[in-house]
Amino acid sequence: TPRYVMIIDDLIRLFPAAKFVFLIRNPMSVLASIVNTQVSNDLWNLERFIDELLTGPGAILRGIEKLGDKAITVRYEEFVMGPEKNLERLCHALNISYEPTMLEYDNSSKVQGFMQDRTGIHQYSKPQDSRTESWRDLLKDPQQIHFAQSYLRALGRDTVDALGYSYDELTEAVRHAAERNRSRAKIFPWRVAIKHPHELLGGDQLAISSYRNRRDYGPVLGRMKTVQDFFAGLWRNIRFIFRGG
Repeated sequence: TPRYVMIIDDLIRLFPAAKFVFLIRNPMSVLASIVNTQVSNDLWNLERFIDELLTGPGAILRGIEKLGDKAITVRYEEFVMGPEKNLERLCHALNISYEPTMLEYDNSSKVQGFMQDRTGIHQYSKPQDSRTESWRDLLKDPQQIHFAQSYLRALGRDTVDALGYSYDELTEAVRHAAERNRSRAKIFPWRVAIKHPHELLGGDQLAISSYRNRRDYGPVLGRMKTVQDFFAGLWRNIRFIFRGG
């Protein structure tokens, strides 16, 4: 899983002679996958994936640098464009025999547990290149455009470029999408979405309540419900204070 990179030093110590394969994907595709398959409409749950989104990329680069020639880098987009050739090359680097059936996973046993691909693995019998640009679907929605812009800024040019992708090209694509999709709809802030629940302040909680109410009740009733929730919470706090805690 991507979180293996969080314990890369332990893995190197435990398996000093091993070679490590780093499968890297366009950061925008990673964001799109998490938002669409894991978070969906509960945007405040994005913080559960901070390791994959923000900590992981840097850990990958540090691991590759530390391992030197024991690190084998595979980029998802390049791999699915020629899976047979790329897998054969990977097997050669690992000194194992290549078998064409390695690419046929439709007859594989179903993976147990919840940390897995919930969509693509059930749709295809072998690697497909049809999803390499699917992240651009993010650019049709103002909320996800905001997330994409914020995510790129959080990663920074050095990290994105070092992963093998063009920071300038991705930033430009997102900027053009933002200009085409100007909206007055209220946006759920990235800064709130990536905060741990224990770090949320009053204004952050209000942003979550406002977003949830608009989603569940619509723009007008949702706004009224948010105001109601705000004053109900304020009244509870006042009563708590005057009762001496």
